[in-house]
Amino acid sequence: MNIKPQLILTMLFSLVAFEAYAVSFNCKKAKLRVEKTICSNQLFSDLDDLLAFSYQKALANTRNKRSLRRAQRSWLYKRNRCRTNRCIKHTYKSRISELKKLAGNKYRSISGEYDRSSGPISADLTIRELKNRMIQVTGYAVWVGNVATGNVNTGELNGSFPLKRNKVYYNKDGCRLTIAFLKNALIISNDKFSCGGMNVTFNGKYRKVAN
Repeated sequence: MNIKPQLILTMLFSLVAFEAYAVSFNCKKAKLRVEKTICSNQLFSDLDDLLAFSYQKALANTRNKRSLRRAQRSWLYKRNRCRTNRCIKHTYKSRISELKKLAGNKYRSISGEYDRSSGPISADLTIRELKNRMIQVTGYAVWVGNVATGNVNTGELNGSFPLKRNKVYYNKDGCRLTIAFLKNALIISNDKFSCGGMNVTFNGKYRKVAN
């Protein structure tokens, strides 16, 4: 049987992509359809990490740990019955919201959408708490000199780094900066124009606009 080289490359890429995302369960042992979907989808993988993180915070804050574990098993059964991506997303987000409430004042999530709109350079960030105190940072900044002449430069952030106290030290592909988290805000500093085109900087204060 002759197999085209392009087909072989496609099959190999699919296998690599499937194992690309680490979640709270072992993807190599995934058997259920919903588990395989989570393992192959970056968003669902991030939500699974955030749920695991939120669950541990809630577990540490509750007196009735047996009840919380039982509720979590019930939620897992509900998740495994999902047949669409929309169902998976909704199930995760609703449970994460419940767990955050159970965590009470001991848990203040820094996950969310952040915006910096002042000045000539607009920028926005998405922060996601993962397990083991890892923080995923994605962001986009744009400097507009003259749209008519095409004098527009952009910059992007996309990486995961450990949270050290209230700070993340971003360092990837020559882009270095420091993110300090405040209450419903964050401050980026030490970006020496190394994270995008000319005049692009992520420095400044960002306000949290969405969870």
